[in-house]
Amino acid sequence: MKIGIMGAGIMGRLIAIELLKKNYHISLFEKDDILSTHSCAATAAGMIAPWSEAIESTDLVFELGLYSLDLWPEILNSIQSSDLFMRQGTAHLALYREKYKLDNALSRLKMRNININYKDINDVNKEQFIGHYSENYSAGYYLPNEASIDPRLFIERSNLFFKKNNLNFFTNTKVIHFSKNKISTNEDNYGAPR
Repeated sequence: MKIGIMGAGIMGRLIAIELLKKNYHISLFEKDDILSTHSCAATAAGMIAPWSEAIESTDLVFELGLYSLDLWPEILNSIQSSDLFMRQGTAHLALYREKYKLDNALSRLKMRNININYKDINDVNKEQFIGHYSENYSAGYYLPNEASIDPRLFIERSNLFFKKNNLNFFTNTKVIHFSKNKISTNEDNYGAPR
């Protein structure tokens, strides 16, 4: 089966990787360059931080974040890029006089029955958790179970995986119309016979 994917940001690439593993014939259309330079991935932090995000997010987003901590290593392993997954934790920092804001955030999580593993950061131990990041911050929390990936390196590594697996990658190609079995771009039509 032939499948066309419009957009080669993180989501488009993840879909392409999964379908290539299932032996589908994939065409990926991207209006940007091969590195998706203008996509969100070019500036994203790549954080996989369900507890940090749960301070503002819904229960579903939190559960999906937990799932992502297990899923990303599998995805990266499938494209020989396990080294991109970094489980180094997340630090939430504040000036001592504003530490109450961090305490309030933790209280909200506990009221929602979200179990959170954290360590206090203070003047004595902050170098252990954040190095010489900033002398201005004197208090905070370190969440050791959170992780991150490097989105730009993920794009580069997925490009190598696509090349190795003969994915048709149309860069600098804007999709102007699509319908069942057909994708029209600024250059050509793809899919069902014309």
